[in-house]
Amino acid sequence: MLGLGQGSMTALALTMIVLRTRDSHTAARLSGMMQCVGYGLGSSGTSLVGQLHATTGGFTAAGIMFLVIGLLGAVFGHRAGRNRIISA
Repeated sequence: MLGLGQGSMTALALTMIVLRTRDSHTAARLSGMMQCVGYGLGSSGTSLVGQLHATTGGFTAAGIMFLVIGLLGAVFGHRAGRNRIISA
């Protein structure tokens, strides 16, 4: 379920870049920033889940973390869906 959600959020984010920019230069700059920040934060998730499990002794805290990330994704996705164009 997490893989399906993450994959569809990635596809949606890349689609939003194309829909919300006027030219390829702006799309490339926005895509580079999004991928750098996104993959940087995403790569820390595995380590964070391991640390939470080691600290708490279970996966409940990690489940709460995924719930918070999902809610934040919904909020930011709603904001990204507004009808506006991003310019350089």
